Amino acid sequence: MEDPEGSGDLYGMSVATIEMKRGHAICIEFKKELGSLSGYLWNIDPSSGTVFVFETDQKENTAMYVVMSDSIYSITFLNDKEPLPTEYMDAYMNLEDESE
Repeated sequence: MEDPEGSGDLYGMSVATIEMKRGHAICIEFKKELGSLSGYLWNIDPSSGTVFVFETDQKENTAMYVVMSDSIYSITFLNDKEPLPTEYMDAYMNLEDESE
């Protein structure tokens, strides 16, 4: 999860990269051959390494998966899918800016 050299990287990404990659399609491979999970990166908690994965078919089925860091083997970005707007995911989580 965290870079052993103490640079603060999570899964090989800086906090700035994680912020930039929010909404991009990802695939998480689990340890111990438990399979994988695909969706869109909503966020990664910098202190625990917990990954939040947003999944939607943009009709009726939408879910947020919380993946604990100790179960993650790797995270791969899927460049064949268009990113989701972070506003769309935030609205689902009811986090849109209430000052608007």
